[in-house]
Parts: sequence; structure tokens; C-alpha cells
Amino acid sequence: SGIFLLAIQDIVNRNFKNYLFKTFLAVMFHYSAIIMLPLYFLNPKRINYALFLTLPISGIILGILTKSEMRYLIEMSSEFLPKFMGVKISTYLSLLEMREHNQIDIFNFYYTSLLIVCYFLLFNTKYSKSNLYIILLKILGIMLFFFYSLAVVPVFAFRISEFLGVVLIILIPHIALMFKQKDIIKALIFLYLSGCLILTAKLLNFEVIL
Repeated sequence: SGIFLLAIQDIVNRNFKNYLFKTFLAVMFHYSAIIMLPLYFLNPKRINYALFLTLPISGIILGILTKSEMRYLIEMSSEFLPKFMGVKISTYLSLLEMREHNQIDIFNFYYTSLLIVCYFLLFNTKYSKSNLYIILLKILGIMLFFFYSLAVVPVFAFRISEFLGVVLIILIPHIALMFKQKDIIKALIFLYLSGCLILTAKLLNFEVIL
């Protein structure tokens, strides 16, 4: 994820060789980083609002209405992937059959708040015309789409969305630049992130002492 974050500037600058090299490095850590590759072809100069306004909603619809079809598609794709990847996919699906790791609330606080952030930023792009901002916002939309659409297999939904979600390190603080009262917004962002941390810690059964 860290290498991907460093590689985003290569998308903005259209430096394919550097981006390809960083993708290779990331894949050496974990093969799932191969999802970096198609992201290079995102256009950093403009946003297709019709597409990115509907993308997260499309993911929700797919995640709710096409659970069996999506699972079948994932199962079929394992036959065309390298063996070590196909075996992992089969293992995850077997765990789902045994009722393990199969519960996911797609409308949880964290991802619902990110959905709100995504639409807020889409409707306020006039405050930032930078190519970097456009790329980060597009990746956020793609992140939400994958989380919702792949919810039938939680391990994929979380792994892909969390990998892409590294862009939030830059994107969330960027919100403060849109307001004149920056200190107040920074405080609200801090409270929001603290809330996310506490909720995550509770899910992991950690005790948080403030």
C-alpha cells in the first residue's frame, strides 16, 4: 500500500516506466498489488461525473442483488488465474461454505462515512483543480465500488478496498483546504478519524484508553 501511495504521482505525471517498476515492487510483497496496473490509465485531467456518481451506487446494487452471480463469477475466475491464486480463492469460498468469515455489514459506519465523503468531494471539485486530487477521488470511487460489489466474499472486499484506501491519507486532510475555518475542520477531521480508530479497535477487541 505504501508503494502504491508513492506511485500515484507517476499516474499524475504519466510516467509509465516508474509506475510499472513500483507495481513490480509492490507485487513482490503481495500478488494482490497487481490491481495497481489498470489504475495507471485513469485520466488525471478530468472526471466523468456520470460514471463516478453512479459507481458506488452500482457497487451497492451489485452487492445486494447479485450475490450468487458475483460469487459464481469469482469462482469461475479462479480457473483462469495462476494456480497459487486459484487455490487461495477456492479456500476462501470453502470457508464461506462452512459459515466462516461470511458476515459483512456493507452499511457500516466507516464505509458509509466514506461514501458521504466521496459524494461531498465530487460535488465540490471546484475547490481543487489539481490532477492529483482528481486521481485520488477516482480511486476512492473505485475503492467503494469494489467493497460493495465484492461483499459476498468479505476477504476480497476488504483486501482490495483497504489497499486502494491508502489514498485517504492524502484525500481526507485535503478536505480542510476547502474551508476558510481550517482549524475547525481539522478538529472535526481529527474527531472523525479518532472515532474510526475506536470503532476499529472495538471490532478487534482492543481496549482504547483516551
